[in-house]
Amino acid sequence: MFRKPIVLALAAIFSLYATISSAAVTTSGIFNTPVSLSAGDTAKGFADAEAFDLYAGTSATITAMDDLELLLTATVNPFLLGGNSIELSYSFNGLPSVVLPITPTNGTGAASLNLSMSALDTLELFVDGEAGRAGNLVTVVLLTEAPAAVPLPAAGGMLLTALGGIYIARRRSKKAS
Repeated sequence: MFRKPIVLALAAIFSLYATISSAAVTTSGIFNTPVSLSAGDTAKGFADAEAFDLYAGTSATITAMDDLELLLTATVNPFLLGGNSIELSYSFNGLPSVVLPITPTNGTGAASLNLSMSALDTLELFVDGEAGRAGNLVTVVLLTEAPAAVPLPAAGGMLLTALGGIYIARRRSKKAS
């Protein structure tokens, strides 16, 4: 049988350990402040965890200020070594989050996302899981560019030529009458 003071002391120790573990993730850049991006902007950030720290609640919020193409690249170093369980996911405009697959390569992990964003669209990136025995560094880089111009197809020129021909034909028929 446990005595009440011992149980309370153990609960306090476990609670303190969980608080210390989850609070030890160091962040910078996009993980510290919401980011607003325009076409041509770049942004980056990192989340660094010591051994067995939890990434719970580590996230970044990106808002497009105009129409843009976004390339997000992320690296997890090390990945799948030392028992880490890092997961990246994202949510676009408040929709349910989607897991971003991480591809392991020589002890690191890489993930990328290409996304077309309209003005005021929002992307949230989440880092979850537990760092391995050597800790983990998650690095994210955002690159943007203006969307490609939509070319006028050849059919558009043909339509304008046809409408011009109809106009000329009607004008000539009115003059003849």
